[in-house]
Amino acid sequence: APDASRGAWLPGFDAVVSACRGSQALAERQSERHGYYEEVEPLLDVLCAAFASDVLKRLVPCDGGFSPDGLVASGKVPPIHERLLQSLCNVLEEDGVLEPAVDGLRWVPEAGLPDPQSVWLSLLGDYPDHAAEIMLAGRAGLHLHGVLTGEHDPAARTPRVCESNTFAQFVGGSPTLRRIDRTIGTLVDDALARRPNQARVRVLVLSICQSRVAAAVVGRANFAHCDVVLGTGDADALVMLEELIDHHPAAEAYHVDLEDPPSRWGLGKSAPFDLIVLGSVLNEFADPQESLAELRQLAGPGGMLAVVEQRPSRWADLVFGLDPAWWHSAERSAGLLTVSTPQQVIDCLNSAGCRNTALLADQPDGESGPYIVLADPAAEIEIPPVARHHRHYLLVHDHAGYSAAMA
Repeated sequence: APDASRGAWLPGFDAVVSACRGSQALAERQSERHGYYEEVEPLLDVLCAAFASDVLKRLVPCDGGFSPDGLVASGKVPPIHERLLQSLCNVLEEDGVLEPAVDGLRWVPEAGLPDPQSVWLSLLGDYPDHAAEIMLAGRAGLHLHGVLTGEHDPAARTPRVCESNTFAQFVGGSPTLRRIDRTIGTLVDDALARRPNQARVRVLVLSICQSRVAAAVVGRANFAHCDVVLGTGDADALVMLEELIDHHPAAEAYHVDLEDPPSRWGLGKSAPFDLIVLGSVLNEFADPQESLAELRQLAGPGGMLAVVEQRPSRWADLVFGLDPAWWHSAERSAGLLTVSTPQQVIDCLNSAGCRNTALLADQPDGESGPYIVLADPAAEIEIPPVARHHRHYLLVHDHAGYSAAMA
């Protein structure tokens, strides 16, 4: 059994949350990200809407009404893309380009959108630091009509997280994700700073494919006093992780089957961990609640659990929604980006027994962007006992048979 005193030197949950939220770097990051939320993101939303409008106007006349069901029934849109079609219509309703009508929807007069390719080229020229996500959106938009009408294979037009070079550039260099690196770095730094001379900090990172989270931990870890275990569900990513830690003997990399319970991964010999980081893997678990409950058992006293995820967005729906599996989480393959709202993650952690949780994000009340939910694995939810009341029952029975025997 783990020594209960080993984590006594680690900062408490509230102290860690304060360190992450109150650092000077956080204020700088919020200022740095202000431009993204005020400029880049709204223009990406316009780009997605412009592509949606352009495609739908090629399918239905601007002077008549239509319904998504009707487009599917007429054969213009295959049934497998009905969810994608509905998403495009929802976007245009939100932006006031479509409005409800007797027969479904109709175009709002004089409520047009700019040419999508013009918006795309303008974004690339004005915001080169965000070129990767802009390129992904533009590429998806150019293929949108072919995919929506069934002319193109959606799998061939949807970037795979583990295979797409452009997505690798997004993961590896986009300012959108830099805040996550720094916050994870703060968690590692804080544990190392409070470490007694003889203690070692143990960190477990689970990720898929190209992982900024793993690189952030390895980059900040002082391997003279820190042990790092990296796990991934992708064989190619394992090679990358092994290259990442090639010169760090205090780090190890493993291939794990994320659909199996963590108790089958064989990581118990490296436990207990002071920090467990889940980098966009929550939706890869066959049973997230069960997996989180078992991961809690791998955390040592005073340990911390950090769940890194991405909020839903128009951008993600356009880029990955070309694949019908995107709209059905149970069928979603490991090659697609995963998205969750912070509340969904917090609810999952609560269901797994974690009581203390905290959201770290540029905009805690925002509707987009990456975020981290911190949890205290040792603080359990207290389930109140069910109140028992004295009750009276009336039993009506026959003169013979089972009911008479019961009476």
